Amino acid sequence: MNTNPQIAVTSNITSIRGWFQVILSYRNENNKRIQKWKSLGIKDIPGNKNAAKRKAKEIAQEFEIELNNSVASTTDSNVQNPNNILYGDYLLNAWLPYIKPSVEVTTYSGYEINSKIIAEYFNNLKIKLVNLQKNDIKKFYQFLKTNRNIKNKTIKRYHANVHKSLEDAIEMDLLETNPADKVKLDKVEQFIPSYYKQDELENLFKIAHDTNSLIELHILITAHYGFRREECVGLKWSAIDFKSHTISVNHTVTHATIDGKYELIKKNRTKNKSSYRTLPLIPFIEDLLLAEKERQEQNKKFYGNSYKNKEDYILVDEEGALIRPDRVTRHFGELIKNNKLRKIELRQLRHSCATLLLAHRSTIRRYTSLVTDIAIYLLHKFMRIMKY
Repeated sequence: MNTNPQIAVTSNITSIRGWFQVILSYRNENNKRIQKWKSLGIKDIPGNKNAAKRKAKEIAQEFEIELNNSVASTTDSNVQNPNNILYGDYLLNAWLPYIKPSVEVTTYSGYEINSKIIAEYFNNLKIKLVNLQKNDIKKFYQFLKTNRNIKNKTIKRYHANVHKSLEDAIEMDLLETNPADKVKLDKVEQFIPSYYKQDELENLFKIAHDTNSLIELHILITAHYGFRREECVGLKWSAIDFKSHTISVNHTVTHATIDGKYELIKKNRTKNKSSYRTLPLIPFIEDLLLAEKERQEQNKKFYGNSYKNKEDYILVDEEGALIRPDRVTRHFGELIKNNKLRKIELRQLRHSCATLLLAHRSTIRRYTSLVTDIAIYLLHKFMRIMKY
């Protein structure tokens, strides 16, 4: 085993939807080629290319140092005596540092949260990595079901975590085979989404307005356009074209807990390529956005230099602070509970968007060239969710 790894990272820049991205490339200790994409936060306009190259080089150098330190720590400090390592200790002290440089921040956050639960279970049983068997893994999944009431869909995510950690253990020459390969998972329960009908939506909108809810605009946009939470939170004024009467999705904001620290993850890209989209502004949503823009202009004058919205976000509080994703979810839950509405989750509000198409068909008729686009898009999403 190579106990002094030296991994070289190269960088290339490319442009995606008007923004420079860096592609970091390297080969791990098993000579497997790995690539990682990262936004540079620099617009692709004349004069910016050299700055993008310089920043890409700096990122590659920092990543190379971090990568080599992580691999060295994994191979030298944590895996000197592989036959004595508890599986839980391997997860927390070796595997997580090993994968951290090569996965998305949000992906790592999920792995970290799950790994702590997995590690606690297996360390309590004193099961070593080299002794881990198929039945040990199956008993863990049964424990999750019985003791924590975790559904098969979530257990599938835990299995992905376990399986990848053991695959990487093979790459690190700690295992010869992956016992998780032999584990058969129970069938995932059919998901039947809940959504509000038109009268329920109208009641929700009225309550949000009457209570001056912090997330009223968020609720309206989510229900009418079916945007994901991170897409809605990430809306900027640059995404609104008041001349063409359109709204675009091209930036997201989500959050993750890394090493116990809360972090906002801001990206100039969406969940996947099909998520980039431009849709017509429904007139009353446009009016609300114009009113919000005016309100923010007044707040900027009132708070002066202490006004916090320096990044042009739409959904901010009075002082200009971004309404964070977890704050949106918490406020939505409180709104539902405090007003005794039928319980749905914020993400299920997306399922209600198709309900509103007919309700607003007359008010969006002036956008006849775009109505087809929004109708087809929302109905397609709705039918996929409902599995028609």
